[in-house]
Amino acid sequence: MSNAYRDTRHVPLEKIITRLKELADAITRGGESRDREFTMRIPAECDRDADLVIAEAATRLQQLEAANRDLQAWFDDARAEAEKAQKRIEDLENVATSIRRDLKLRAEPDWDGSGQQVVNLSASIWDELNCVLDIKGNRPEGK
Repeated sequence: MSNAYRDTRHVPLEKIITRLKELADAITRGGESRDREFTMRIPAECDRDADLVIAEAATRLQQLEAANRDLQAWFDDARAEAEKAQKRIEDLENVATSIRRDLKLRAEPDWDGSGQQVVNLSASIWDELNCVLDIKGNRPEGK
């Protein structure tokens, strides 16, 4: 006789799984084995009585299904937010590309005649734009 648990809620999931497998095996074998495994015990054994174990397994499955629904909704919301963020990033990259292109159009020949085009910018905005656009050095956009 097992009296380790006062309530089916306290029976570890592994014990419930093991017991469900035993009950399935007893059903398959049939006869005395089935009758013995499906006998109700007095006092009730929360980790052995078939009706209690099956009912608790059903309850836990319902709880898992509800938790899964909640998680799925959370993941769906997170995915939608990630898609919105990705769209916003693309928009910002387009704006940064347009700003960079506009700055290049306004460029003037370097005063020392080196042939480099320069635009007077404060706070290294050119480098920041290149960083945002993942452009190394002076290479043109898209290359």
